[in-house]
Formats: sequence, C-alpha cells, structure tokens
Amino acid sequence: MPGASSAIARAPSRDATAVRAVAFFGKLFKPDPSEATRKKYAERVERINALEPQLQALTDEQLRDKTEEFKRRAQGGESLDALLVEAFAVRAEGGQRAAAAAATPAAWP
Repeated sequence: MPGASSAIARAPSRDATAVRAVAFFGKLFKPDPSEATRKKYAERVERINALEPQLQALTDEQLRDKTEEFKRRAQGGESLDALLVEAFAVRAEGGQRAAAAAATPAAWP
C-alpha cells in the first residue's frame, strides 16, 4: 500500500534510545551544585578553622576588641578581603561563646 509506511510508527533507533537514556541518567545523577561551592571555599574554611585555637585563648574583652582593631585596619587601608578570614573566625568564636553562655542555667531567667 502506498503511503501506509508513513502511518506506521517506527520504533526509535538504538542511537536515539541511547541518547534519551544518557539524558535521563544525566539528569538523575547530575553533580551536586553545592559541591562546586564547597570546593571553591574549602581553602578559606581551613584558614578560618586554623585560627580557632588562637581565638579561644583570648578573653571575652580581647575578642570584643577585635572589632575595633578590624575597623582601624580597614580605615588604614587594609582591604576587606584581607580581613575576611580573621573577622569571620572572630565572629564564629563569639557565636560559640554566646551559645555556650545561653545554654548554662545561670543565664536562664
């Protein structure tokens, strides 16, 4: 029958099926987008964590004074990028101390 072949649905070729399978599994097992972010900042996080023992040795007053030190250094021309690691480490230490203080019964009303 002329024209009958156009009415018959053709089975997809093996190549087309393989392409669809690769696309499907590519979407299913695509890399975690946050993995690239973790890799990007891993070195910075290591530098922040390396400051922890030094900052733990400071008194609460010395830790608070770091804020003024950062302000002076920034006003003196030091870039904010240069202060970033140390400032974040100080913030982290202050947060840990505040959380520890809030968890003690003496801090409860």
